[in-house]
Amino acid sequence: MKIKQIGWLGLVLFLITLTWIILLILSDSTTLTPETIDEKIVMIQSEQTIYTISYLNAGSLTFFNIMFMSALYLYCKENNEFWSTVSFVFVPIYGIANLFSYLSQIFLVPELLQLYQSPATQQFARLLLSLTIHTWPGSIVEAINGMAYALLGIPSIILPLIGLRGSRLLAVGGFLLIASGILSIIAFLGILTSIGYLTNLSTVGGAVFLFSLLPISFHFLTADRNQDQ
Repeated sequence: MKIKQIGWLGLVLFLITLTWIILLILSDSTTLTPETIDEKIVMIQSEQTIYTISYLNAGSLTFFNIMFMSALYLYCKENNEFWSTVSFVFVPIYGIANLFSYLSQIFLVPELLQLYQSPATQQFARLLLSLTIHTWPGSIVEAINGMAYALLGIPSIILPLIGLRGSRLLAVGGFLLIASGILSIIAFLGILTSIGYLTNLSTVGGAVFLFSLLPISFHFLTADRNQDQ
């Protein structure tokens, strides 16, 4: 297989993930932390453009993550076909769940915001928005998104253990990938148990995943020509 393609996928995924984190920082830095669902709704309405851009970016992040993990699966399959295949089963489930989580913010939430404007449907819309806004604590979409990354955490742990070796760069990247997978699983447990500080580990896991991409990508991009055949 052409392993340099894994490096390019990883590099593109790094840039998209970095953009996602920057957009989150910009969004959080320009607003106060909402204490009620009504305050959260007003915040989204006032930042509709950056909100939409953020989730379009997050959707593309999911697509490239699926491709990147698929490429790692094919690479690691040569070392251990059984465990590579077992771990890869969780990747498409992650993709479906995560795409629903992110794209619902673009196509579903705006429609509910319209219903919220009408006094006749405001109470019903408020309830649905509390269940569908991704970053609202306790929403169904938050739980689905957390579950998606917890599922992705399984191949993120297994694949490095069986195939990401052979160089210091690959070992470091694999170690960080494992750490991000563990943090994502713990964060999902935080969502299930309503333990806020554990839930916040999802952001930490995303940052660790971001840094894992650099050594992994650099390893594959600088691979010898005779390995890239």
